[in-house]
Amino acid sequence: MVYNGYKNDNWWWEKPAGTWVLFKENSFDETPNKTRRWNWMTSGASIPGEWDYMAWIEGETWDDVWHHLLEVKSEDWQTSAQIPIRSWWNQSWKEKWW
Repeated sequence: MVYNGYKNDNWWWEKPAGTWVLFKENSFDETPNKTRRWNWMTSGASIPGEWDYMAWIEGETWDDVWHHLLEVKSEDWQTSAQIPIRSWWNQSWKEKWW
């Protein structure tokens, strides 16, 4: 179940590189407000369980993605980047999402 989430105007497939990142917050519900300021974070949602939040970080190159991950780490959150994959989404569903 998602408790709090968002999506910006970008789509996951618009950038050739990206990764899902899991977050553990330092204080309750700080992640959703802070992550919205980064336009390279396409979407995010709070999640139940061991981790507090999950987001998609995108970039033009893998170097961009790693740079963005370092920006996130500067917030002093515990993070775990999942196995990086090429950004892809079933584009035929684009109009059906929102």
